[in-house]
Amino acid sequence: MAKEKKVIVAEDKEIEGISRYRGEVHKFIATRQGKVLKTQGEREKHPTASLAKVMNIIVALDQIDKGNASLDDKVCFTPDTAYLKGSWLNVKPGDCFTLENLLKSEIIYSANNAAYLVAKHIGNGDIEKFVALMNEKAQELEMKDTVFHTPAGLPTSMTGKEMDVSTAYDMYLMGMKASEDDRIKEWSSQPELTLPNSNGDEVIYKNRNALLYRHGIYGLKTGFHADAGYNLILTSKLGNLEIISVTLGNRTDTERNDDQKVEFTTIEDRLQSVYTVGKEMGKFKVKNGKKKELKGVISDNVYQIDNSNYTFRLKDLEVNVENEGIKKGDVIGVLEVLDDGQVISKIDIVAGEETEELSWFGKLLRIISFGLI
Repeated sequence: MAKEKKVIVAEDKEIEGISRYRGEVHKFIATRQGKVLKTQGEREKHPTASLAKVMNIIVALDQIDKGNASLDDKVCFTPDTAYLKGSWLNVKPGDCFTLENLLKSEIIYSANNAAYLVAKHIGNGDIEKFVALMNEKAQELEMKDTVFHTPAGLPTSMTGKEMDVSTAYDMYLMGMKASEDDRIKEWSSQPELTLPNSNGDEVIYKNRNALLYRHGIYGLKTGFHADAGYNLILTSKLGNLEIISVTLGNRTDTERNDDQKVEFTTIEDRLQSVYTVGKEMGKFKVKNGKKKELKGVISDNVYQIDNSNYTFRLKDLEVNVENEGIKKGDVIGVLEVLDDGQVISKIDIVAGEETEELSWFGKLLRIISFGLI
């Protein structure tokens, strides 16, 4: 008789106690477009802790995109990578996972052993080579006050290496780069990850980001060790505004989360509504449809923030009606948000009504009658 698979919650070996760090908390909060919302010691150097894993993932995906690796690569734990302390995948040497699942476990569960195995795999057995790629990418992103010494941000007491250091501003730059990648956006928004262990059981690894789905937050990464305190990068979407918030050096997990709740509540209080989701935005042309125009509605909330003085421009896509017609919710236009004449974001205008494709006879009759479709 086949053994029944168990579903178990991961054995959590992350010990998150009171931080030894007693300095100032460093912050940098800004929109993707660079509108600064909060600064506090943003250029002061500070240990990254596990925020370094975001760069680990960025570098790995770079190498995948260059054809040097694949998300489907089967990667197996070795004795030197399986038993790293702190947050880890519950594995034994010889246990194998896809590279994609290792990367997911880094961003969702902050698995240290996964980060080292990724570094070893992408570095062709040379973890130092991988760390050099992390530093190269940091320079490329103009993270001028960042230096990585490890692939996971572990403290000197665990690695014997110098501390990985950065600043709140540099972590914002890294967070902005990460949030441009749809894979990282998707993975960091998942509430949990389920992976098999060597016994064939299904192990559930919970996302460490306790603020997911609040204040429009969809990612990104937590970090902790005693010398760093509690660090956090958050990515949030509030209507047309994409916000990246970094805080470094909070004393406890609760303080870190409460601090960010206050910051985002303050930001929301600063928003000035321009258009509310579902608002009618006029008629939009369609081609080859029984209806020549359709009512369009805005698909998301649109805000000004403070004295941003954005301007707005409607763009009619004049979509072509095909076999399945146009359904409610199909995109038929775009609202462009401009700052000083430059388009900084776009919000879809969707159909508020339906239309079927015009028959060939109807098309012919329309051409005869009006000279157009």
